Amino acid sequence: MGTSCNGCRVLRKCCNENCTIRPCLQWIPTAQSQSNATLFLAKFYGRAGLINLINAGSQKLRSEIFKSLLYEACGRIVDPIHGSIGLMYSKKWHLCQAAVDAVLSGAPINQVSSQISALNCSPAKYACDIRHVSKDKNTDDGLRKVKPRGRFKRSASKPKPKVEKDVYESACIRGLSLRVDSGEGDVVSVETVEASLGDDSDLELELTLGFEPKPKKREQCQRL
Repeated sequence: MGTSCNGCRVLRKCCNENCTIRPCLQWIPTAQSQSNATLFLAKFYGRAGLINLINAGSQKLRSEIFKSLLYEACGRIVDPIHGSIGLMYSKKWHLCQAAVDAVLSGAPINQVSSQISALNCSPAKYACDIRHVSKDKNTDDGLRKVKPRGRFKRSASKPKPKVEKDVYESACIRGLSLRVDSGEGDVVSVETVEASLGDDSDLELELTLGFEPKPKKREQCQRL
């Protein structure tokens, strides 16, 4: 049974012949530096995230991937806004290299203040700024916009049928066929409406005229 590599030992991880971290530590000279670098990257990217990033490339490139992740993490700690690429464009790569050496030796990293980083920012360095997202409303981002959708479907509003109004109008037309010109016309029209309502048993309508007939005239009509 072989011994565990320094990276798996510091992470308390089982190590075997197909270890992911072992080939990544060959460029680091001492065992303590290998442990420090592995522990630093595990804290920065997460243990599972570090393993996934290393496994994303081929086995021949794992050493270079580990080194690239180390320099990028150190660059972000030194300059959180622009990172290692920003330090290279601003001719401050020595700060990133000093941070890597500090990690390998187990020393703390010196961070550059945000004011100094903004003053010494070159035009090429702005491309590495993570705060460069455009907020202009006129930019052509129509393809990236997603229209929000409601959680519930909207049912089309259907107009209510005007059945009662049509029945009422038809009853009025049938009942009030005669014009009301005098008192006798009132009696005839009322009797006509009552007769039509008596025939239609399904209609439950209360028809009222502009003025009610006098009971005396109605009794006279019944006697006749």
